[in-house]
Amino acid sequence: MPPLFTKSRFKLALECPTKLYYNDAKDEHNNRLYKNRLSDDKFLQVLADGGHMVGELAKFKYHPNPLNPDITIHERGYDDSVEATNARILQDLEVGADETVIAEAAIRHESFFIRVDVLVINHQTRNIKLVEVKAKSVKQDDIQANFKERKKWNPYLYDVAFQTVVLEKACQKMLDGILSDYTITPCLLLVDKECACDMDGLNEFVRVIRDNQNHEIDIIVQEGTIADDLGELAFLREVNLGAIVMDLRQQTVPGDHLPEEHAINLETFMQWACMIQQAGQPHYSPLGSHCKKCQFRGKASDQPLLSGVHQCWTHAIEVAETLTTQTPLPLNLDAPLSIDLWGGNAGPISYAQRVTDSGHALLSDVQWEQINQNHTYDPAKRKLKSNDRRVLQINLENDGGDFVMKPDYLMEKMQSWPYPWHMIDFETSAPAIPSTNGMKPYETIAFQFSHHIMHENGQIEHASEFIDIEAGGNPNLSFLRALKEALMPDGSLQGTVFRYHTHENTVLNHIKSQLTAGYYPELSQAEKDELIAFIYSITHNKDEHRTGEHNMVDLYKVVLEGYISKRAGGSNSLKYILPAILQDVPALAEKYAQPGVYGQNLEMHSLNFDEKIWLPEGANCNPYNALPPILDNLPEGFDESSIDELLMSLVDDQGKIDQGGLAMAAYNYSRYHDLPKEDRIALRDSLLKYCELDTLAMCMLVEGFKLALE
Repeated sequence: MPPLFTKSRFKLALECPTKLYYNDAKDEHNNRLYKNRLSDDKFLQVLADGGHMVGELAKFKYHPNPLNPDITIHERGYDDSVEATNARILQDLEVGADETVIAEAAIRHESFFIRVDVLVINHQTRNIKLVEVKAKSVKQDDIQANFKERKKWNPYLYDVAFQTVVLEKACQKMLDGILSDYTITPCLLLVDKECACDMDGLNEFVRVIRDNQNHEIDIIVQEGTIADDLGELAFLREVNLGAIVMDLRQQTVPGDHLPEEHAINLETFMQWACMIQQAGQPHYSPLGSHCKKCQFRGKASDQPLLSGVHQCWTHAIEVAETLTTQTPLPLNLDAPLSIDLWGGNAGPISYAQRVTDSGHALLSDVQWEQINQNHTYDPAKRKLKSNDRRVLQINLENDGGDFVMKPDYLMEKMQSWPYPWHMIDFETSAPAIPSTNGMKPYETIAFQFSHHIMHENGQIEHASEFIDIEAGGNPNLSFLRALKEALMPDGSLQGTVFRYHTHENTVLNHIKSQLTAGYYPELSQAEKDELIAFIYSITHNKDEHRTGEHNMVDLYKVVLEGYISKRAGGSNSLKYILPAILQDVPALAEKYAQPGVYGQNLEMHSLNFDEKIWLPEGANCNPYNALPPILDNLPEGFDESSIDELLMSLVDDQGKIDQGGLAMAAYNYSRYHDLPKEDRIALRDSLLKYCELDTLAMCMLVEGFKLALE
C-alpha cells in the first residue's frame, strides 16, 4: 500500500510532480532507489537552521506547560497517530474542557494525511486554530503587504492552505462529525527578526540529538520547563492567513511545469497530485529552470542509487524529437547537463530555462547562438564579462580545452595591489533562537576568522586567527577588536586586504550597525569611533555611498573577470575553483604535494598544523579532502560519513555556505554551557583547521595566477 499524501509530498508536487515518484520509489528491500541530496545528514541541517527548535518553543506560545501534560502526539504510524489525536479531543470533550491544544496533531481524510504543528480547539467559540510553525524570518512590512512577494512566500502559504483543506474535510467525518460546525482559522507562526529576545540562554532550553542506530532526530526540551521560564517569546509572530487561504483556494496553482487542467484551483491540484503519487508511477513534468536545483540528482559515485534528473532527461529525449544530444543513452552521470550552464549576473534571464527550451540535454549540445543572439565572445577582450563565461563554459566542454585566463587583466590587477596581501575569511552563524537578552533572531554572530599574509618576496604565513565558541554572549566585539589588531598591529593598515565574495563586507557592515545602535555600552566613545573608522576603511556600503580607502579586494570578482576552468563545473565558489586551479597549474599542485613545506616552523608557517601535505595521494587535487571532518572526534550524534560531500553540496554558486553549513552547525552545537571541555576543545581545533585552509586557498589561487603568468 502506498504511503499517504502528506504535506511534505504536497510541497514536492508544487516543486515538480515527478519528484513524488523519486521520493517514494523503493526496492524489494524497502531501500530508496533515487539519490536525494537533501536527506544525506538531516541532523546537521536541523542543527544549523534551528527550524525544529523553533517548533518546540512554539508549543509554549499556546500552552503554559506543554510537557506536563504532554500535548505532543508521539505515535508515528498513520492509524496510531490519528487514533491518539482523536482520543485527546474526546477526552477533553468528556470532561468539559474549554480548550484542547495538541502538537503534531494527526489528521486524515481519505488518502490525505497531515500533522498540524499546533492545533488549538476552542470548544466554547467552536473554533479550530491551525498553526503551521516555520523558522522563516518575517518583517512587519511583509505582513502589512499581505505577503505580496508571493513567489517567495508561496511555499509557506500553500502549505497552510493544503492543511486547511484536509482539516476542513476531515472534520466532517472524524469523531462522528462532532467538529463539523467548528470554523477553522489558518495561521502561520514565523520568526520576527525585528523583535529582540528578552532573556539570556533561551537557546539552551532546546537541544538536537540523534539516535545513530535508528537514524532518528529528536528535539529535546529541558525537563521541567514551563512557559514562564522562556520570557515573552514575542519574536514568534502569529499571522492569520484566513483571507489569503481563501484566495489561494480559488486561484490557479502557479507553475509552468504543472498541467493546466489539473491546476485550475487548489483542490483540483491536490486530488490529481494525490492520485499520481498513490499510483506509484512517474509523471514526467516539462523540463525547465526548476530542474537545476533538483535534489534527486546523482553522480556515478552514488550508484547503485539512481539519478532522477537524468531519468527525466532520458525520458524527454526518448519521447520528444525537440530534445537532442550527441551522446548516446544512457547519459553519462558525470557529464555536465545543459542546465549546468552558469546563470549568474543574468538579471531576469534564466539560462537554465533557455537551454531546456532550446531542446539541448548536455552542455556539449548547447548552441550559444540559439540562446543569446545578441552576444558574441571576442577572445581579444581584456577581461571576461558574464556572458563571456557562459560562451567559454560551452566552448571548453566542446573543444576539449581546460581553462582560459586573461593574463593582461590579471597582471594589471596584481600590480595594483600593494604588499603585503592579507587574506581573510570569516565564519559566522545566524541562529533562529537568540542566545542573549537583546539579541534578535537571525542576527549575525561572527565567531571566527583566519588571516594569511603573502609578502612581496613570496613568503606566505598564517599570521593570525580568532575563535570564540564559548557558550552564551556575543563575540562580535572581541572578533572586531582582534581583526583590527591583526590587520593594523602598528595602528595603520599596510598593504591590501582580500576577501572571497561579499560575506566579509556584509558582516563588518552589520557589526558597524550594532556599534552605531549602541549595542556595546561598555565601549568608550573613543574606541567606538576607532572601530567604526576601521570598518569604514576596509568596506564599502552602497546605501551609504561610501568606499573605504583600503576597501577589500574581492577575489571572486577577479575570478569572474579573469579565469574560467572546465574543472570547476560552472561554479565560481572557492571550494570548486581551488581544485580547478591546482589541476590547471601543475606547478602549484606540485608545491603543495611536497612534505616539509607547510606547518609550524616550516617554509610556510601554520598556526594549527605541525606539518601538512595538502595534496596527498587520494586527495584528487582538493585540499579539503586532506582535512579531517570538521566534526571529527566529537560526541556521539555526529555522523562523519559524507562530510565532504555535504560540505560541497552546501556551497552555492555565489561562494557562500548557507544555513546548513558545517561550521555554523558546529558553532550552534557549541552554544550549550554544559558541553564537556574536551569536546569544546576538539570542536575548536577542527574549526581552526577548516578556516585556516579557507584563507590558504585564497593564497593558492593568487599563487596559481602568478605561476600561470610567468
